[in-house]
Amino acid sequence: LILNCNGHVVLYCIQLLTRIHSNFMMSSDSSSESDSLSFLEEGMLLKDQWLILEKLGSGNFGAVYKCEDQSTKEIVAVKAEDANRDESALALEIHILKLLQGGKHICQLYSYGTCFGLHFMIISLLGKSVWELQTETPDGQFSISTYLRISVQSLHALEALHSVGYVHRDVKTDNLTIGYGEVEQRRIYLIDFGLAKRYTDENGNVRQPRRKPGFRGTSTYASISAHKQKELGRVDDLWSWLYTTMEMASGHLPWNSLKKKQLLEAKITFGVEDICQVLPIEFKEIFLHLLSLTYYDCPNYDFISKMIQNAFKRLGYCKSDPYDWETAADVKQSELNTESEVKRDEEKQLLS
Repeated sequence: LILNCNGHVVLYCIQLLTRIHSNFMMSSDSSSESDSLSFLEEGMLLKDQWLILEKLGSGNFGAVYKCEDQSTKEIVAVKAEDANRDESALALEIHILKLLQGGKHICQLYSYGTCFGLHFMIISLLGKSVWELQTETPDGQFSISTYLRISVQSLHALEALHSVGYVHRDVKTDNLTIGYGEVEQRRIYLIDFGLAKRYTDENGNVRQPRRKPGFRGTSTYASISAHKQKELGRVDDLWSWLYTTMEMASGHLPWNSLKKKQLLEAKITFGVEDICQVLPIEFKEIFLHLLSLTYYDCPNYDFISKMIQNAFKRLGYCKSDPYDWETAADVKQSELNTESEVKRDEEKQLLS
């Protein structure tokens, strides 16, 4: 057919075939990583020790699986990425987790290595993210008692990370989780160090900021400096932490629906009066403290923690109070019990 067509049609056909081939090659390249990640399946044994139970989730560069340690029968998690990646986010995570081992709000690192063309690490299995838990609340926001305790625990986690010379650069409710199981569900964990960066040199001194390193983080929670593509320091993590606390309290942020330029302007004009409309009055002092800090300055974590504790006590809350997800679990169990009782009554009526 092409031989009988004029030159223009032949040229079009050649261009079309070239485009199809190009798209195929791009598709093959982009799927190679996902193909290797999908190689881990239920029932497979990793390094003759960890039995893959199920896939928990996946992202652009990796996947997480639930697995069982065959020697201890402990349920843990494996996080894996393609070993052919030019830059390994997992290598950075492993390095940071090694520095933070023993920390109260950091998951345990059991092992790491390479297998089946994948880099992997074995870590403690964690529960739902704070973001997931918030979406499950009736009005999309946490109670004051719950969000204040999440806030102070996540602050301690950031302090621990900063103490080993790193900043997170992507603090948000997606990267905060609760522990796995009934005992650990009251503890908050900081996760995902793929965007973390060292801010100190070998001697522990704060590095000179780069002139314009580019944007890092998530726009909604990013600091003003992040939007201006400046080097991010400890204070920038705390601005993201503050915005995260605001979102937990109200269910949204004032700039959620704004575009990037408007979003930056909204953050610049957001003031002390605005913070007091969302959070307890003690956060006014926290807000002013963050405003006083530069890239080089070390935040006063003790002062910030004390302000949150003051708010907690002033409002009459106790550390032993149930978290919102614990209350929701009790309500759900009560509903299940009621449903079971109704079914039993119906069965008795049918038998009588």
